[in-house]
Amino acid sequence: MTRHTQLAVTPRDRFLEAAQKELAAFEQREHEFSKKERKERAAELQMPIERVGLQS
Repeated sequence: MTRHTQLAVTPRDRFLEAAQKELAAFEQREHEFSKKERKERAAELQMPIERVGLQS
């Protein structure tokens, strides 16, 4: 007798795998977006330092 090494793949399993892949892709895009947004905010908040009125 031959032994099956793989279980039958059900539609639910395929759907679950696709959903997990989509979630992982979404999380990656969200991470990149957040990183870009933080950099942009940091650039906006940086103020030039002026040494007006300071004497050494």
